[in-house]
Amino acid sequence: MNIKQRMGSFIALLVLLVLPQNVVAQAPSTTSVKTYCDSSISASDCQMAERVANKLASVITLEHSLHTWPPDLYIHDQKDENGNPMLNAFAHACGGDIDEGMPHDCTAPEGSTKPHVHFTKKILDDVVQGDESRLALIMGHEMGHITSGHTTPYAYRLMAESEVGFYAFGRQQEIISDIRGTQYGLAAGYSLEKMLNAFYKFIDLDLSYSSFEGLGYSHPSWEERLTFIDEDRVGLWRSMMAFKTGVSMLASEQYAVATNLFRSVVAQFPDSYEAQANLGYAQLMDYLDQLEPADIQAFGVGQIVVGAFTRRPESMEPAMRGINTGLWFQATTSLQSALRLNPSMAEAKANLGIAYLVQPNGGDKAQAKQYLLEAVALAQNDPSMDSRAKAAIFINAGVAEMAEGLLQDSFNHMIAAETELNMVSGFAGSPDRVVRGELEAGLYYNTALILSKVNNAEAQTGAADYFHAYLSGQSPSSNWWQLAYNQYVLACKAIGRTPNTVSSYQKSHVTTFRTLSGITFENGTQVTLGQPVDEFINDMTRRGGDSAAYLDSPVIENTDLHDYSFYLAGTSIFATQEVLSVQMYGTSSPKLTVQESGLGAKSYTLSVGMPIADLDRILGSNWEKRLVVDFSAGYRFYRDLGLAVRIQDGLVAELVVTQIPYQQFWEPEVE
Repeated sequence: MNIKQRMGSFIALLVLLVLPQNVVAQAPSTTSVKTYCDSSISASDCQMAERVANKLASVITLEHSLHTWPPDLYIHDQKDENGNPMLNAFAHACGGDIDEGMPHDCTAPEGSTKPHVHFTKKILDDVVQGDESRLALIMGHEMGHITSGHTTPYAYRLMAESEVGFYAFGRQQEIISDIRGTQYGLAAGYSLEKMLNAFYKFIDLDLSYSSFEGLGYSHPSWEERLTFIDEDRVGLWRSMMAFKTGVSMLASEQYAVATNLFRSVVAQFPDSYEAQANLGYAQLMDYLDQLEPADIQAFGVGQIVVGAFTRRPESMEPAMRGINTGLWFQATTSLQSALRLNPSMAEAKANLGIAYLVQPNGGDKAQAKQYLLEAVALAQNDPSMDSRAKAAIFINAGVAEMAEGLLQDSFNHMIAAETELNMVSGFAGSPDRVVRGELEAGLYYNTALILSKVNNAEAQTGAADYFHAYLSGQSPSSNWWQLAYNQYVLACKAIGRTPNTVSSYQKSHVTTFRTLSGITFENGTQVTLGQPVDEFINDMTRRGGDSAAYLDSPVIENTDLHDYSFYLAGTSIFATQEVLSVQMYGTSSPKLTVQESGLGAKSYTLSVGMPIADLDRILGSNWEKRLVVDFSAGYRFYRDLGLAVRIQDGLVAELVVTQIPYQQFWEPEVE
């Protein structure tokens, strides 16, 4: 079991299990597990691991003769390529680079191999922490891979027919091994509740991710895995999955999708102030997304930034643009509900402050400043608050102060925001790169605006420089861009500088898009990647209409990967227990809207049958070749967008919304 990073040599854990028909079951072993611990492992940890391994091995019946039993156990301080300790556990057949330097013996009867189970020092130190029950679940999971045949040569048979199918099998193997590991632990006398603490610890260490993000890994999220082995709390774990996916959607600026997800969480857990606050945030951002530049200019405020939302629940295309009064009231109602449940929630106060800055009747700057300064005070005294949320709160407080002419106070909050922002990585491929980009843009714009109000050459020069940096990095289609350009021209005029032209910025701008999460059918049903497929099917059936008719077909026999073909809508959903991809292949399929990053940014429509020239004009050339849903056809995969496109005869033949890992085992020979 790898934590977010899987070594490429263990492909066996990613592919389909196909065992021969003449397997022979072996009786539970009476032979002790051979245990090897390197010098970094304490005697007590080594003894505990050997004890747990023998208790588990003694109750397990190996259901095939492809391995000997029991496995050998290795515990060592594995390091990554940078010399950092790895938090890892895995099972594999004897031999290969990983066994070099180990006192291993691969002797086994003809036709079988000797299996190994490996644990690293870091997983013992950070997760197990001396608890036998936690170790029993993790070790039982790895033994489950062996007993299921996932580590045999037969596991390499490539019958997946697509990359989506290929990775679906690996995810299915993880679920199977979780279930078997739990059964083995119970048979060995361990408590289920105590064993589950291992998974809870992974979540506490922030080693989990949303079910949406999990599609980019070979392993499901911890919350999803818990729905299979913690049957008494399936509702809780599904709501946790929805919450985390909602956070991913907020980071990706998919506000309408996030709104639906947090509504579902609030329906199940109405006392979750984090869910109430994030629901209000999603609604508020949706409101802001619909504003026109003229609306923003009328409010007379600087650039509001995104990012002040809660990422962990510790308690548990709009039809038209412009001012949407109803949506504003929905947002403030949700935020007020969050504050009733938790009056000291900084994110909720900060977002209420934003709401009053852009109130439909023209804004209440005094009320906005009060909420935002209260949020600042709470944030400054909360060492556990995420730096992204703090930076957003400080920037927005500075915007409110600037609106009232308090330039020095505003500038001080921009400095505080920059300090927090320096702690945020926003690595490539992460949805939070969008959040970091928005925060940086807000700093540039608002710092420039503050300096532009100071009547001296040095300040005006600084304003022109900051506006230039902002204009160079942001989409010319975003709401604040034209306002920034107008201010930039004035600052350049004040210091005698010739401003760059709009066209020069447009030519140099590299367009980034919001990550796609799914589609909306004609009957209004929304399907989201990572969503439990039964929830989607139930909603689709309830709404009805022609687009709701579908055929359910297994993609490959003896697997849980299914193709739900909505043939009248020209759309197929590939899913296991969760939605893995949405494939649009017919002219009757829903249109796909892609929108540039940034509040109020420009959107475009993609459709099956559109010319390749139009696709290139919108999306550019930043794609890679992958075999996404059909091994016989190459697809363009736009990774940041989460979109695969198949081209035929100069036209778009398929659009596929999906996420797939970076690993690539096949090189397509055709586009």
